[in-house]
Amino acid sequence: MRKPNLLIVSCILLLAQASLTSCQDFIDSIFGSIDNPVQNNQENTISNNDGGDNDPTQVLNLQEDYQAAFVRAFGVPGVNHQWGFASTKEKTRIMVEELSTEPDFDFNDVVFDVIMTSTGADVTLQAVDSTLPITIGGQEVHEKFGVSTTTMVNTNGSNIGNLSPVTFSITGVFYDNPINIEVKVYEIGQWYDMVAVEGKAPNKIAVSTTNDWCAEKENIANKYSQFIHWVSGSSNDF
Repeated sequence: MRKPNLLIVSCILLLAQASLTSCQDFIDSIFGSIDNPVQNNQENTISNNDGGDNDPTQVLNLQEDYQAAFVRAFGVPGVNHQWGFASTKEKTRIMVEELSTEPDFDFNDVVFDVIMTSTGADVTLQAVDSTLPITIGGQEVHEKFGVSTTTMVNTNGSNIGNLSPVTFSITGVFYDNPINIEVKVYEIGQWYDMVAVEGKAPNKIAVSTTNDWCAEKENIANKYSQFIHWVSGSSNDF
């Protein structure tokens, strides 16, 4: 067999190296035109968040930290505690505390009144203290107030005050219980459901519309002295 000419082989290698960049550009131009679901999903993700990564371990830790902080602040929740939620046709006020490693427990990250209807619920948005995207029935609350996501409204802190409540309707099958209205907060790269599970620290509580919400950073137990007793189940109200 005839041996290849070393000069020819060297020339081929040099030509290949010189054209490597242009070849890569050619490949990129072909495949770059194809939709990339992962990239597209990232581009469509809400950018106004706390900058965290969607790390399952971090997510779990955040939930556990919130539970532990709640118990330290108020004691172990009553086993059968339903956090004030019940089927009703009466107007009910919902106060929300978002997940956090160091929650302030002012339960005013979003405050809204609801009355159940035949097609869903009528929502009256009262206040928002969260500086993260937060939705009620899929509708972003800062947008409803006409402010940026980083703006707090009607919580007496460094925010916009005295804005009138905003009313809007949501549709769905809620069985006349406002606990079934979906409230979500976007943190650490994903949306979290704000829940009220029996025997666990709640992210939302249902109270009478006569219960005023806390100011920014005001612990709810300082405003309502019976709150700790309500958490334990030894009091029916606070």
